[in-house]
Amino acid sequence: MMDHVISISSLLLMALIFCFITSVNCDCDSPPSISYGLLKEELTNQKTFKVGDTVQYSCRPGFIRILGTRNTVTCTKNSKWTQYEKFCTAKSCGNPGDVENGDFEASSFLFGAKVTYSCNDGYRLISSRNYRFCQEDGTWSNAVPQCEVVICPDPASIPDGNFIPEKDEYMYLDTIHYKCNNPKSVLYGETFVYCTGKGTWSSNPPKCIDVDCPSPEVPDAVKLSGFVGPYTLNSVVRFECLEGFIMNGTKNVKCNIHSQWEPSLPTCERNFCYTPQLINGRIKKGEPKQFNHEKGFYINDSIQMDCNSYFVINGQSTLTCGEDLNWNPEVPICEKRFGCSSPKILNGRVVLKNGEYYNPKRDGHAFSKSDKISVQCDDGFEFVGSSSSSECRLTLLRYVWSPTLPTCER
Repeated sequence: MMDHVISISSLLLMALIFCFITSVNCDCDSPPSISYGLLKEELTNQKTFKVGDTVQYSCRPGFIRILGTRNTVTCTKNSKWTQYEKFCTAKSCGNPGDVENGDFEASSFLFGAKVTYSCNDGYRLISSRNYRFCQEDGTWSNAVPQCEVVICPDPASIPDGNFIPEKDEYMYLDTIHYKCNNPKSVLYGETFVYCTGKGTWSSNPPKCIDVDCPSPEVPDAVKLSGFVGPYTLNSVVRFECLEGFIMNGTKNVKCNIHSQWEPSLPTCERNFCYTPQLINGRIKKGEPKQFNHEKGFYINDSIQMDCNSYFVINGQSTLTCGEDLNWNPEVPICEKRFGCSSPKILNGRVVLKNGEYYNPKRDGHAFSKSDKISVQCDDGFEFVGSSSSSECRLTLLRYVWSPTLPTCER
C-alpha cells in the first residue's frame, strides 16, 4: 500500500517537472476579452500566464461595478482561465426628458442607447437633432429637441366675399368661415376651411356665385309648387301633367349652383288621339273629350265617320285610336258624288287647284267638273307622263282626269 502512494506522488512530481521544463500545455494564453471589462495596461501585451496567476478587470467607460461580484480570473492547471460572472453593468442616463407637443422612442436609457424624438400632428421639430445618446458619463447628449406649432399662410380672399376671424397668425386647426357680401349669392365650395398639420389650408377658397334659375315652363302641365320666382339655389318646383298627358321625366326639379334645373325639366306627352278632321263630313258616333286646349279620344276609343250629302266616303268609316296615338285605319276622305276622285300621286302631290295653292287639310278632297290641278314630284323623283297638269272631265257618265295623272319615279 505504501508503495502505491509513493508511486502516485512520483508521477505527479514528474508531471510538474515536465511542465516546468517544457512549458507545454501548462501556461494560459491571454485572459478572455470581456466587452465591458478592461485589463491593466501592462497585461494587455502579455501572451502567457503561469498556473495560479490571477488577473483583475476594471469596468470600461460607460459601465460601473456590480457590488458583491468578483472581477478576477485565474489560470488553472489545465491551461484554462476560471469562469467569470458579470461584474459590470451599463450606466443609466435616466429619463432623457419629455418634449412638449411631442414624444420619444427608445429601447433603453442605458449607456449607448439612442432616443429618437417626434412631434405631434400639427407641430414640427425646430431643433437640428431629433435624437439624444446616453453617454459614458451617464448624461444625455445635446439638449431636448423642441416642437413648434405649424403655421399656415394667410387665407386667400375671395371676390364679393370675406372670411372670419381675421388674425395676425393662423395655427394648426385654426378654422375660418367664408361668406358672401351679397345675401342673394351663394358659396360654391367649402364654407369652413382649417389649417392642416402640413401647414396648408384644408381646401381651396370657395367662390361667390349668383344663382338665378329661369322660370320653368312645361307645356301641358301645371305647377303644384314654386309658382313664382325668383328661383335661387335649391328652389324646388313640382309639376303635374294635364289630363290626357303622361309625364316623361321627374315631377320635381331643383335649382342648382349653376343656375340650371336639375334634373332636366320633364315633358308631358299626349296620351290621346286628336279628333280627326273630315272636310265635308262629320263624326257620326263618338263624343270627343276636352283635353286642355285640344279635343280627342282615349286609346282604344272607336268612332264612326260619315260624309255630308252629295259626298261619298273613300276609306273605312269605323276608326279606333291606337296605342301609337294614330287612327287605325287612317282617316277617310269625303269625295264629291258627282266629280273626280281625289288624286293619289305616289312620291308626289297636288300643288295647285284652279291656279291657287292647294291644301287638302283646308280645301278637302272634292273635285268637280272642269277643276284643273298641277302636280309636283317629291325631291329626287321626276315626272313620267305627258303633262304635270290635268283636268276633271265627264265622259260617258264617268268623271276622269285628263290627261291621265302622271307618276313620279326616280
